[in-house]
Amino acid sequence: MVDLYCNSFACVPNRITLDIDDTFDAVHGGQQLSLFNAHYDEYGFQPIVVFDGEGRFITAVLRPAKRPGGKEIKPFLRRLLRAIRANWPNTEILLRADSHYCGPEVLDWCRANGLDYILGVAPTTTLRRHVEGLEAGAKARFEAAPRDGKVRRFKEFLDGAKSWSRVERIIARVEVGAEGSDTRFIVTNLNKGSHRALYEDVYCRRGHAETTSNPGRRIWRPIAPHARGPRPISFGCFCTPAKPPSTDKKEERENSRPGGAKPGHEPHNRRLADNPDEVRDHMPSACEQCGGSFRALPAREAKPIAASGDESAESNRCATLCNDRDATGICT
Repeated sequence: MVDLYCNSFACVPNRITLDIDDTFDAVHGGQQLSLFNAHYDEYGFQPIVVFDGEGRFITAVLRPAKRPGGKEIKPFLRRLLRAIRANWPNTEILLRADSHYCGPEVLDWCRANGLDYILGVAPTTTLRRHVEGLEAGAKARFEAAPRDGKVRRFKEFLDGAKSWSRVERIIARVEVGAEGSDTRFIVTNLNKGSHRALYEDVYCRRGHAETTSNPGRRIWRPIAPHARGPRPISFGCFCTPAKPPSTDKKEERENSRPGGAKPGHEPHNRRLADNPDEVRDHMPSACEQCGGSFRALPAREAKPIAASGDESAESNRCATLCNDRDATGICT
């Protein structure tokens, strides 16, 4: 896949951006590598997909449905870089990804191999101490003039997690609006550019590309490897517009009545009482086949049942009792 991507260029680019992310893909069988993911409440895969900054698909790897760690991401990046360098040995590369790709193994490997990176960082109490004053000032500024819209401010500092081998350049973005305060952090080894430009023009372009540049980058579900039909099978480059799978089953469960039948199994022969923990048996009020109302019938002598070859008798068979049917279930 990487060779196909490189061969699609008329000339060798001076610099490319690698947008790396993982996406959940539900399965409906016993496929190998499938795993239950509690967040999506389904079995599936969680392949890692890579696009460039323009939205062109580069490669993907099939893997179980769990968040990748630094020990898994590092070998994947090593193989990816080796394949790109085999075609473009002098091209500069920028790695752009979410916070769960910002592990110490990834940071050290990028520095050792000459890769630039701009990655999200999960907020911690240590990082928030650097922006306490900035958050308070932005909040006061918004409250003074709420009609002017959201207030966004930036700050950069040097810090690092305990597991990191060195401190890094961290950029904080504080935004205060009617919905409240929102603070994000990113880490980068880029020296050029202001903190605002790096966040808005470099890092945030990753999210913009996912929703506007290419159908494969939008929040759509990729065609599953088990999908039937003549559609091409791939991750990201061939996609079907579908609802994000993280809410499908959860919404069905939330909208269904507590204690009742599972979604997709209605009608059920039980109904709910006022107490959600109490279930009462009930029967329908009328026969579904002949429309007669149900009533308690005294025991009668069973009539002989027609042979199975008699289609008319078999078609008139009723599994329940109604006014027009006897105890054997045969229409009288």
